[in-house]
Amino acid sequence: MRFSLDGTNCLIAAHSLNFLADVDEGMQVVVAGEFNDRKQFVVKKYSVIGKTKIMIEFESLNRTLNTL
Repeated sequence: MRFSLDGTNCLIAAHSLNFLADVDEGMQVVVAGEFNDRKQFVVKKYSVIGKTKIMIEFESLNRTLNTL
């Protein structure tokens, strides 16, 4: 999976489906990794600052179910 952070091309090979479930456009993330020969940043670890996308969706669903 490829995405950009501040104009830098980043790649996530491992756990990219988790990344899709955790992160949405505009969220703040912290990444750790290294640059490859193509000057792409290969992410080894990441963390979302605040609530993840799936947490926000779960809370929204929970609120909806509680109002029924």
